[in-house]
Amino acid sequence: DPSHYSPFRAPYAEAILSKIILMLQKHGDIIVWGTQELLAECGDVTARLWRDGDGTSSTLVGAAMLNRAKILTDHGLVCSIKTLTDLQNEQTATAVISLIGSLARSCDPLCNQVSAGISGAGISSTLPPLLRSDLKLPQQFTSSWHSLLLTLLAVPDFKAALANAYCDTYRMVTAEYARGIGRLEQSLFTLSVQFLNRVTYVRILARERNLLANLSRSLLETMRSASFLPGAAGSPLPAGASADMMLDEDVFSDPSSSLTAAALAILGYFAFAGGDENAILLELDSEISDILRSANGDAGGGDSRYHGRSALSRRGREGRSISATSNQLSDFGNRFNDVALVPPTLNPNHHVLTNRRYSPCISDLKCVLNVAGMARHFAA
Repeated sequence: DPSHYSPFRAPYAEAILSKIILMLQKHGDIIVWGTQELLAECGDVTARLWRDGDGTSSTLVGAAMLNRAKILTDHGLVCSIKTLTDLQNEQTATAVISLIGSLARSCDPLCNQVSAGISGAGISSTLPPLLRSDLKLPQQFTSSWHSLLLTLLAVPDFKAALANAYCDTYRMVTAEYARGIGRLEQSLFTLSVQFLNRVTYVRILARERNLLANLSRSLLETMRSASFLPGAAGSPLPAGASADMMLDEDVFSDPSSSLTAAALAILGYFAFAGGDENAILLELDSEISDILRSANGDAGGGDSRYHGRSALSRRGREGRSISATSNQLSDFGNRFNDVALVPPTLNPNHHVLTNRRYSPCISDLKCVLNVAGMARHFAA
C-alpha cells in the first residue's frame, strides 16, 4: 500500500514547517527533503529495489515525493522537484552568467557587445523569455542575472530594450506573483525604477506599448483574484453567519436575489455611464432565459416529467438543478464583472492581501504617475 510509506509521520511536523518557512523567507531556495531523507524513510529494501529500477519501489518513492510536495504547497509554499541533472544545469547556467557579468564589467566595448547580444540587436531578443521566467529562476542564478542587468543598464539601448520587454511581459509576471510565485526582493520588480521614472522611456512605453493600461489592468486583475461573488460556490461566509445557517435550503434554492443584483448592477452602470442599452438588454434577456430554463428543469412539458417517479428521485433532480443554476449565476456574474457597477467583494483573508502581493503594481503605477504629464494622461 503506497499510502503506508508516503505520509510524513513526524509528531512535530508543524514546528519543522514553521522553521522551514522562516528559512525560506531569509534565504529563498532550499532543499527540504533530499534523496537520502526520502529513501531513509521508505526503508533499505525499497531503496535498493528503487536503485535497481523496480517499478513498485519507484512508485513508492514517487508517492513519497509527491506527498512531501503537497505538505509544502498546503502551507502556502511554492515547491519544485528537481533531479540531479536539473541541479547541475542550474550550476552551469549560474557560472556562465557570472562569467558574462565579469566580462561586461571589465570594459565598455565588451559591455556594449554583451548588451547587444542579450537585447537581440538585429536578431530575436532573449529578454522576454527570461523576464517571463524570472520569478521561477533559482536564487543563485537570479542574483547573478540581476547583477548583470544592473551592469548593462548603463547602456541606453539596452535599457530601452529591457523597458520594452518588461512592459510586454508585465501582466503575465504579475499574475504569477499574485498566485504566490516568487519573492519581491529577488524579482525584476526591484529594477523597474531604473526606467519607469525616466520621462523619455515612460512616454515611449505609454505611446507605443500601452504602459498605463498594462499597469492598471494588472492591478485590477490582481485584486480580482482576491475577490469573490457573495453567495457563489466557495465564497466566504457573510459576516456573523455560521455554516449551519448557510445549510438552510432556502439560501440555495432561491436564485432571484443574486440574479436581481446582477441585473440591477448592469442596468445601473449603463444608466450612469451610457452605452448601447439595446444590445446589453438583449444579451441580458438571453442570459436570464437560460438561467430560468435551467432552474425549471427544461425537460419535456410541465410536470409530466415527474409521472411515475419517486419523490426521492425528484428531490435529487431538483438539487442538481439548484446547483446548476448557482453555477450559471456565478458564471453570469463573472462575465459581467467588467461592466457591473458594483464590483465583487474583496476577501481580506486572501493571501494576495495578507501578503501584499499587489504591491509591485501599486509601486510601478505610482512611479509612472510621478512622471511629468503622466497623471494628466492617465486621468484623460
